[in-house]
Amino acid sequence: MVVRGAPAIGVSAAFGMVLAHLRGEDLEEAEGLLRQSRPTAVNLFHALDRMRRHLGDLKGSLEEAKALWREVEETERAISRHGARLLRGQVLTHCNTGPLATGGFGTALGAILEAHRQGRVTHVWVDETRPYLQGARLTAFELMKRGSPPPSSPTTWRGSSWPREGWTRSSWG
Repeated sequence: MVVRGAPAIGVSAAFGMVLAHLRGEDLEEAEGLLRQSRPTAVNLFHALDRMRRHLGDLKGSLEEAKALWREVEETERAISRHGARLLRGQVLTHCNTGPLATGGFGTALGAILEAHRQGRVTHVWVDETRPYLQGARLTAFELMKRGSPPPSSPTTWRGSSWPREGWTRSSWG
């Protein structure tokens, strides 16, 4: 997994098409290869459908890729602003939904980071451990970069301890 996270996959595919233009590659072939790279990623297909309108137009392709990236960032900031209002106290997050997996700000983790910045979230628990400990590892890294060192917990721990520990919110990737 070189690129992971639906928003990041879409943005990468858009710029992948720009790169194919710059290299003089067969654009239909490049698009087909990108479409096969992650068949379940809706953002991938959305980005490639948008880029298709600019096949053969390098300048249009670059502008479309930049526009897509800006839209992803704006959407993530809106998710973060609105989501932060719902969070308080301790939160549990599952999967990595921060800047490393998105277009730059984060979706569910963006809301947690914003709520933490506002002083609404006091503690963040991370528990995703598959396939490479990616959720826990990457989320912990992103939280620590923002000044919130989280403990990690194994995925199997969540279901047995949550009801007894007074949890109020969770976010899922």
